[in-house]
Amino acid sequence: MRIPQHVAIILDGNGRWAKSKGMPRNYGHTMGAKNVEVICEDAYHMGIQYLTLYAFSTENWNRPDTEVEALMKLLATYLKNCIKRADKNNMRIRVIGDISRLDTKFQNTIRELEEATKKNTGLNLQIALNYGSRDEMIRAMKKMVKDHDAGKLETEDITEECFSSYLDTKDIPDPDLLIRTSGEQRLSNYLLWQLAYSEFYFTPVPWPDFSKAELERQTVWRRKGGGIMFKTRLISGIVLVALALLLIITGGNVLLGALCVISLIGMFELYRIFKIEKEPAGVAGNIAGLKKIILSEPVIWFYTGYDDVRTRCTCGIDVYLCIFLSKI
Repeated sequence: MRIPQHVAIILDGNGRWAKSKGMPRNYGHTMGAKNVEVICEDAYHMGIQYLTLYAFSTENWNRPDTEVEALMKLLATYLKNCIKRADKNNMRIRVIGDISRLDTKFQNTIRELEEATKKNTGLNLQIALNYGSRDEMIRAMKKMVKDHDAGKLETEDITEECFSSYLDTKDIPDPDLLIRTSGEQRLSNYLLWQLAYSEFYFTPVPWPDFSKAELERQTVWRRKGGGIMFKTRLISGIVLVALALLLIITGGNVLLGALCVISLIGMFELYRIFKIEKEPAGVAGNIAGLKKIILSEPVIWFYTGYDDVRTRCTCGIDVYLCIFLSKI
């Protein structure tokens, strides 16, 4: 087993987490900031060398003014307190993103923090602040054009390595793993160039509840010599195929029961994809599916012994039709 060198995290779900507890969104951001301290320490002790956190994007300026103002105050306070904490934990801190839009005092705090921690040799923490990957690449290209016009850069010298050296993340290895909390499955304009070969993990756990156990679950890679993951999948596939053949050969009530269970699981998973499993439509669909199984074909099968292919097949098909009933 090996620990990834660089983990990038999109800190998502603070507001929704606070709302679920009947608290204002700013409370979620405050608790999320506290969790950053915990996860940084956990990552260091696990052996992770680089941790990059998406704290504030270029798109976040579109949020309500009160929320943006509260976020800026929270981030400024956090970075100001980071100097003592970084020295204690031997942590080097860098901010990536366009800080020119921030007020002068905030910019000075960032520069002071980066200067004070640049010789630390522990965890390398990158905080993405007013960061957007498209913006980062545009700024990089403008610098390249400027250097080209000044005779410092020749066209034939432009390579992937050259372009990377103009990005905010220069001298920082690309992430091995991206984690996004709170269930959303998109990159949100985050490290688009750097994540080209990274593995992605999307967890439904909101950031304030993200723990060391969750971090360990995703960062302890199960690849060794050819891959334990491959072996696990191969063994699972063999077992499932053998089980399927056994069910088909056995037939009768055993096969019916298996089809019913698989159908219900499939319907529930589909409801989860559309995020309606707890809504009235989803609950109605589940009830309709159970009713269809319990009160129709299974009754014929179990109590009359009637056994034909049509009855077996329609049992599973009817359950999926309940999906459409629940959406009407």
